[in-house]
Amino acid sequence: VQSELPKMAMAWRRVLCRLPALSQCRSARLSSDSSAGRLWEIVTNTKKLVTKRLTPVDYGKPMGLPDTVFDFSDSAVVESWACDTDGVIGGESTATLQYDQDQHATFEGVLSTAIPAGGKVKQSGYCLIRSPESTPTLMGESYHDWSDHNGVEVELRGDGRVYIASIYTDGMQAEDIYQAAIYTRGGPLWQKVQIPFVDFLLTSYGYVQNEQSEFNARSIRTFGVLLADQIDGEFKLDIRAIRAITMKKLVTNHEAE
Repeated sequence: VQSELPKMAMAWRRVLCRLPALSQCRSARLSSDSSAGRLWEIVTNTKKLVTKRLTPVDYGKPMGLPDTVFDFSDSAVVESWACDTDGVIGGESTATLQYDQDQHATFEGVLSTAIPAGGKVKQSGYCLIRSPESTPTLMGESYHDWSDHNGVEVELRGDGRVYIASIYTDGMQAEDIYQAAIYTRGGPLWQKVQIPFVDFLLTSYGYVQNEQSEFNARSIRTFGVLLADQIDGEFKLDIRAIRAITMKKLVTNHEAE
């Protein structure tokens, strides 16, 4: 498991490095001739394929209760997760994942984009955490089954930086990962970031794919959180829980056309 982390992390990092370009392209309406414009066009076209949009969960509706998949108030859960950095490729980033006595996990460290000496590595700067791999049983592999839900919720207290939620399912290559952005507010308050499954984009080797497909929610192998925003310096992300949730469906403008 540990040997797979560097390959997956590099793929995750390449996607996240493109987020600033995506944001600039959207706000400045860059032409599709630019690399940022072309990537944003891919993402936009992908979203048009989705005929339903989702809104934040309303627990007062008879839509099913959230399923807490990872409860970080349990120290054993925190200790079961893996933490890794670009140090495995010679980078200088450092990170830890520890249990806090206030009953949550703390993912913190220092991100460094310094290029390792030797010339073999052209880019660096990532830190990540990941849930344990699914384990074989007498009945086969033991996967997380989120098929009764259509979104994921991360209860966190962030630092204002952009992180990436990553889902790896059965049958995928190590470089193929579904990813979505986690935007944190920063400050002392906790927040619940809710991400519809349809917002996760299929990436391969760090590139958003033209042809998108919804991931298999019945066989989720791992869930991870990555930081690779190319901003040198300290970071800190507190996490209380990760939940599978049911979000209310609404018709989109695209569907109404």
